[in-house]
Amino acid sequence: MIGPLLMSAALAGLHPGPPLYAQVFIEESEVLLQIAGEQKVVNPWLGIEGIHVPPIDPGLQARFQAAAPELIAAGVELAIDGEVVAGELVAVECFAFGPGNDEPNLQIDVRYPCLGTPSEVRLTWGLFCDEGWGVPTPFRCSAERSFYFPTLTREEPSYTWHAPERSLTPGADVEPVAAPGERVRPSRLPILALWAALVAVLLLRTPRARLVAGALGLMLAGGAWRFGSGGLAIAMPDPEQALAIFDKLHQTVYGAFEARTEDELYAILASAVDQDQIDELYSEIHESLVLREEGGAFCTIEEVTPIEHGLVALEPVATRLEDLHFEIDWSWRVAGTVTHFGHSHRRTNVYRALYSVAHDGSGWRIAARELLEHSRSTDGGRMETLTGPEEPMGDEVEDWEEENG
Repeated sequence: MIGPLLMSAALAGLHPGPPLYAQVFIEESEVLLQIAGEQKVVNPWLGIEGIHVPPIDPGLQARFQAAAPELIAAGVELAIDGEVVAGELVAVECFAFGPGNDEPNLQIDVRYPCLGTPSEVRLTWGLFCDEGWGVPTPFRCSAERSFYFPTLTREEPSYTWHAPERSLTPGADVEPVAAPGERVRPSRLPILALWAALVAVLLLRTPRARLVAGALGLMLAGGAWRFGSGGLAIAMPDPEQALAIFDKLHQTVYGAFEARTEDELYAILASAVDQDQIDELYSEIHESLVLREEGGAFCTIEEVTPIEHGLVALEPVATRLEDLHFEIDWSWRVAGTVTHFGHSHRRTNVYRALYSVAHDGSGWRIAARELLEHSRSTDGGRMETLTGPEEPMGDEVEDWEEENG
């Protein structure tokens, strides 16, 4: 459903960006700090010369194990619910390279015990490179199912995670998108038929005649409701209003990336997407936040820009609920950042898709989508066609490449 709404993360080759990366996993009985970095940066901090790849000599592994606690104690402070906690070294591992990264890496895992899921975790960082890179430090809490993506810097070396005070239940507190100028009114024919039947029953003298008049009145009312106007007389949005409706729905779907809990993410999607597609869409967006196939990469969306559009079908009036729909051919560009193992990448995706937008009686929602074209560029490189013709988006891609060299 929403393949093109997700930032793709097929990374390859040597990555530009910060050579150090950290993750904080908040669990019920512990907080796990995982540090991953290039050995050319981390090893000197440990007092170890050279760069090493597996298999590691037992004597060298012992040196790594012995030096890591002192480095953590000197460069990292973690407080749980306001109290500084001493970390327990879990593991130190050397890797020949990380996913998409040609530099040998070192990973250090540190455990901070706690009783129950914390309500607050503060991390203060003191390990920075001379080049001035910040340290991407995603926070993830399994109990609250929340995720945050701060970057620690020399200027702002501390970040405090707070447990969400409130999670939205699916569909709660998020209003569906309504049509501007929308008019919904029940047909008058069923009401008139019922009034006519009532008058006939009161005026007729015999019980049999009253019974027949009442039955005919109910039949006429039912027929008027079913065949007269379907119970609806709705002025469909004009082209300008339809574009505004879809633009708001599209923005709402991307806004789900800003949700702080899974329930809130689900609620945002439920306000913009048909219910029968919500589970698949939710799973794809949530999984995209932690790109497992890329070694736990995180992606953030910074800008969504419409490019072109065209309404495919738009009737002026609908008299049945099933007729309340329109189709739109929509092109847009998404700019964002993919970060993993301390490396950040500027990622630009250009999409074109055919959307079906339908009204379910309470609001407009995206009912279906067909991806037509998709092209992508990483770190200012040439646009690569992933779906569609070899020259996707025509002049738009050429203009983008000229602007970005």
